[in-house]
Amino acid sequence: MADLICGYLRELSRQIDLSNLDGITVAYDYDGALRNLDRGREYSRSLTKSDGDVVGIAMTPHVWRDGVLKSHMVFNAPYLDPLKDPKSEFYWATVYTLAHEAAHVEITHVFNSMFPDLIGSKTDDIAHMLRWDAIRGCWDEYAACEISARWEDRSSVFEEAFLTAADKARNQGNDLIKLYRSHGEVSRIISELFAVYGNLAKLAGYLLGSVAGRQGKWQDLEKTSAALSGHWFRGHFIALEEALGKIMSGYGTWPDRDSFEQLGDVIERIVAEGGAHIHRRDGRCFYIEIPFSEETMP
Repeated sequence: MADLICGYLRELSRQIDLSNLDGITVAYDYDGALRNLDRGREYSRSLTKSDGDVVGIAMTPHVWRDGVLKSHMVFNAPYLDPLKDPKSEFYWATVYTLAHEAAHVEITHVFNSMFPDLIGSKTDDIAHMLRWDAIRGCWDEYAACEISARWEDRSSVFEEAFLTAADKARNQGNDLIKLYRSHGEVSRIISELFAVYGNLAKLAGYLLGSVAGRQGKWQDLEKTSAALSGHWFRGHFIALEEALGKIMSGYGTWPDRDSFEQLGDVIERIVAEGGAHIHRRDGRCFYIEIPFSEETMP
C-alpha cells in the first residue's frame, strides 16, 4: 500500500506542488493516528476527525519541523483500498481524496510563503483568531476542491453536505444563544457561533470550489438553486463566491491580505445575521453584541 500511494502521489506531484510534504500516515486507527501525530508544537486541542453530517476520512494538518511549517497527510486506511482495483466503483473517488489532500499541501505552502508567521501565530483577540480560522477553513477547502476537481466531480456530495448545514445552521445558532442567556459566557458563545456559521461557510466553499473546478455554475445545480431561493443565506453565498473567486484569481501573487480580509468580512456578516455583532476599535475586538430577538429568547 505504501508503494501504491507513493506512486499515485508522484504522478499527482506533476500537477500539484508537494515539495512541502512532511510525510504520510495511513492507519486503521484513524482517530489514534490524528491524536498521536507529532505536530512539532504543543496545542491545546488534539486533532479529531470531522463528525456528524460529514465524517472525515483524511486530513492534512500543519506540522512544524525545525521551525519550518510543513504539511502531513493522514488517511483512514480502509478508504484507500479502492486504489488497488481501478475497476472499483470507488476508484476515482479515492484518487480524488488523494488529490484533494495533496492540494492542501500546496495551498498551505503558497499561503505561508506569501504571509509567513500568520499560520500558528497567537493572539489574545478571540474574535481575530476565530475570524482567521474561518477564513482559512473556507478558502482552503474552496481552493482544494477547485484544484482537485479535474480528477472527479464531487459536486453532488458537497451539495448534500452544504444543504444539510444550511437547513440546520440558523436553528443551531439560535439554540446556542438561548443557552447563552443563562450562562453569559461571551467567549463561549462567540466560539460556538463561529463553529456553526464558519462550518456553513466552509461547506459552501467546498461546493463553490468543486463547481468552479469543473467550469460550472452553482445556479445549474437544481437542489442548491431551489434551496437558496428565498433563503436567508443566499446573499451570503453569492458574496462568498465573489470573495473566493477574487482570491483564486490572484493565487500565489497576492500583494497583501485584503482579499482574505474581504472574505472575513463576509463570514462576520453571516455570524452577525446569526445574532453576534463584533465591534472593533483600532482593528481589535472592542465588544461583542448579542441583541435580544424573539428567535433567541429561552
